[in-house]
Amino acid sequence: MFTARFYSTCGIRRGCTAGIVLLVLLVSWHTELSILHVVNMEISRLSKLVDAVLFEVTASATANLKGIT
Repeated sequence: MFTARFYSTCGIRRGCTAGIVLLVLLVSWHTELSILHVVNMEISRLSKLVDAVLFEVTASATANLKGIT
């Protein structure tokens, strides 16, 4: 009963409201995917940084071992 009065008072049709809700859901879904993409890129950058650090540590340890023997 309240819903019918709300729609008639505001002049909003149910199909229009459903379309607006669907649009809001699509925008939020797209935003969530964009955030996940950025997080994935940051994880990739961090992984490359860790690989570079491990390479340097390994090279340093190898040089130290060669110096000992």
